[in-house]
Amino acid sequence: MTPLSLFQAHRGFFELDHARSTDAALSEARDAVVIEALLDPDRIDPPAPNRIFDAGHYTLERMRLGMDGPVNPVTHYLTLGALQGRSINALFDRVFYAKTARVADPSPLGAVLHALAHFDTGLVRFSPFVDPGFLSANTGRGIGPDFLCDLFAGRLQHDRPHPLIDLAHIRTQVEQRLDTLQDAILHYWNCGKDLSTHPLFDVDFYRSQVAGRDHLAHSVYHYLTSQTPPSPHPLFDPDFYAERARAVLGRVPNPSLEHFLTIGQAAGLSPSPYFEATHYRARSGCDESALLHYLTGGHRHYEPHPLIDISTAQLLERAQPPTGKTVAELLATSPADVPLSVTPDFSPSHHAKMYLPTETSPQVLREHYFRFGYRAGRRPNGLLSMPYIKAQAQLLAVDHPDPLAAYFERGWQRRKRLLVVLPTMEDTTVNRAFLGLCAAQLANSDLEIVVATAMPGPMSASFFEVAHVWHLADPPLHTMDPAVLRSAVTQLGRVLAANPALVTLVDAGAGASVVAEFAQFGPNLAVFGDTGLSRLSLEDAAQLVDLTDLILCDGDAVRQLLLTIKETSRHKLAPGLMAETVSVAPSSARRDRVRQALGLDDAAVVILSSGTGTLADGADLFGALAGLCGDGGDAFQDATFLWHGSTASHPNTPLFYAAHFAGLAEGGAARFRKIDAPAIDAVLSAADIYVNLGRDGGGDGGAARAARAGLPVLMMEQPTDATLAHVIAQNPGLLVGRYDLAAARDVLRRLVSDPQARRLRIVDAETTGLPGFIARTDGAIRRLVPDIGLVDADHPCMGKMLLIVPDKSFIDALAEHATRKTTGRGMPILWFDLARARVPDMPQGIAALIHDSGCREIAIAGAVEALDAAEIEAFDRSVLLARGSAAEMGVLYTLGMTFDRVLTRRPSQIEEMSAINPRVAASMSVLDWGRP
Repeated sequence: MTPLSLFQAHRGFFELDHARSTDAALSEARDAVVIEALLDPDRIDPPAPNRIFDAGHYTLERMRLGMDGPVNPVTHYLTLGALQGRSINALFDRVFYAKTARVADPSPLGAVLHALAHFDTGLVRFSPFVDPGFLSANTGRGIGPDFLCDLFAGRLQHDRPHPLIDLAHIRTQVEQRLDTLQDAILHYWNCGKDLSTHPLFDVDFYRSQVAGRDHLAHSVYHYLTSQTPPSPHPLFDPDFYAERARAVLGRVPNPSLEHFLTIGQAAGLSPSPYFEATHYRARSGCDESALLHYLTGGHRHYEPHPLIDISTAQLLERAQPPTGKTVAELLATSPADVPLSVTPDFSPSHHAKMYLPTETSPQVLREHYFRFGYRAGRRPNGLLSMPYIKAQAQLLAVDHPDPLAAYFERGWQRRKRLLVVLPTMEDTTVNRAFLGLCAAQLANSDLEIVVATAMPGPMSASFFEVAHVWHLADPPLHTMDPAVLRSAVTQLGRVLAANPALVTLVDAGAGASVVAEFAQFGPNLAVFGDTGLSRLSLEDAAQLVDLTDLILCDGDAVRQLLLTIKETSRHKLAPGLMAETVSVAPSSARRDRVRQALGLDDAAVVILSSGTGTLADGADLFGALAGLCGDGGDAFQDATFLWHGSTASHPNTPLFYAAHFAGLAEGGAARFRKIDAPAIDAVLSAADIYVNLGRDGGGDGGAARAARAGLPVLMMEQPTDATLAHVIAQNPGLLVGRYDLAAARDVLRRLVSDPQARRLRIVDAETTGLPGFIARTDGAIRRLVPDIGLVDADHPCMGKMLLIVPDKSFIDALAEHATRKTTGRGMPILWFDLARARVPDMPQGIAALIHDSGCREIAIAGAVEALDAAEIEAFDRSVLLARGSAAEMGVLYTLGMTFDRVLTRRPSQIEEMSAINPRVAASMSVLDWGRP
């Protein structure tokens, strides 16, 4: 066949202008001359017939196949090579192109002709090893005819023509020199090995997932040309990544690995359940190529996931045979080979109980958690308290959408830990003291508190806000079966094993057996609480001295008892925490709950006394006082006298006479009650006034508790208790003459009639205040571990307060400073988180109200109509400010009793309300809260 006839038979194969551009001698030549030059059988170096044909590549391919002898490559291809399916360019995969472009004639020459016909109008993918869009982004050149022409001619070179083709990585596996992309692709096909083209392409791992793998010679090519190929690396999970991409970017990428390499890793998406990209980048300080950094050496120093303990992982890698796999890869490929010790914060039993109750394999449970649980915010064990984690993250201004991930990524699970063991979750003085201590430690980023207790109780929810809480079992600790107790404590020990508590504080009221079980946690065990210590048997007390490192005693009596039992306890004795003396006001919810249980009206003014019912306790005088007040007019119509303690009323006993004297007044019998339950601390939360009419120092115990609970205490003798003495010294009007019941009635009349008078109480903050308690506890802890410490109590961390300020301009001025905003019945409610910022520009009176509330969140509204009664009562504190106008009387009449305090700027408003609703008027007081 002549050159002309060959040209005419394959006219679409030739681009004569391109041939002229590649040979200067032909730049001005006629078509016939160019055709002759292209197809001259004796010319072995003709110009390029088109923009795809690479004569040098074609000749090398012939030589590789043993076809020696000089020939014209263009002529040879058109007459023989095309029929044999020979390649004309290392970058043009005619089989791949024919499928991608859906070429009607998929023959070798048909594919080339189709590509040339579409070269100028838009060429589809022509090689699985080249991604034009990716290459264009890397080179800064737009995709067009010139871009493609330079690429096929070898003038456009880049080591990364495709996300999964990395020439630098390929060069590390070969001995010969690879200068160009074409060289690398030719070597890939001809080296005789199944070559990896990228660090994230594990050929062995890929082949292990492919059916018929014994016949697979080119894994990368198989991956790039398959519709749904398996993952090419143990730490890339296509399904997991697709879900993460959907959640973050709103779409499912395909192909997923290429998406990860080009977009996902820069966006911080994790490629596998066992590799958390953002965590690893933060820990290692590497750039966005976190997974590559990990696989190329980072695994020796940094954990790939917050739940993997790097030290244990390193020990495991040293102990195991050299598999070449990191611990994260082993977790992804053969989790059964990785001990649970590598993930110490994960509890299989907890996950099974919560999500897979029929699964028994710890490895399967762990894989399920890593894959589905962690990013869903599920706890890996039963210890972690999500309210606590969220509250501390918010307080410390941690900006992260997932509090659990933030907790682990910041390594908070490895902070110093303090373990506190409390007998119950009942609302007691001791529990309230520790609740306040825990709340203050929300601001302590270096410390984590764990509270172990028995069954859930009224204060469980509050403790979950400020600590990790571990409920050991249902029965109270001191009555728990020893085997059950041992099992529960052992289980807690397993959860704490990765980061044991540095100090364990045990309330002695939990019992000696509890102290013995917690002694297994190691050194630095301290017990506290004189009440619990004094109840121990001699044998238990001796055992306690042997088991503990520190015994914190409040009083000399317990100290002397322990010294008598065992002289060796002297070096372990230390000043106590005085937890039973801390004055932390009970919540309004507790007050309401106790009053409801006792059948007391919300408006009732409860006057309380307590004791064993003896003359020394003043039981008879308390009844007589109740009777006398019964004849005291309307001032006492809402008063209820409660005696707490012994209720036996045998004839001629003090309590018998108490009931008799009380009943002498009209309605006195109904006004005087004797109770022995609930506990005195609970009843104190429901009381308004405490009366101690004991003789010769009797009854000081109950009176001291009342003072520490914030109640005014009426007495007829100078107290012996230091706290009571301080209260009386600051409030001498609470002390009356011995047996002067008339004077006592007058004091009560004032206290009953004026709620504000009941609030005028002063206690020794150093002894009974929360700061003092925290300081004492801090001192005790530091005796055992000097470098662990508590922060003070100057951080508002608990409770919500509602403040109604009827001034629109004030509300408008505050709006821009609010932490968040809600609406109630169309009216704005401004919320301020005092843990993050102070409420600005407050008049002195309002600022004092907020400061004294002790609450963390303050909601401010301009009108009481923004909330209904139930919504108001949901707040821990509520204050209604009134201007003093006549227009407010209706609202005050309807909702005044719903608020803890109603403060008016005009005293006459209280007088006017007295005529309408004396009970509301009794809750009002005067405060010139100022105009903002």
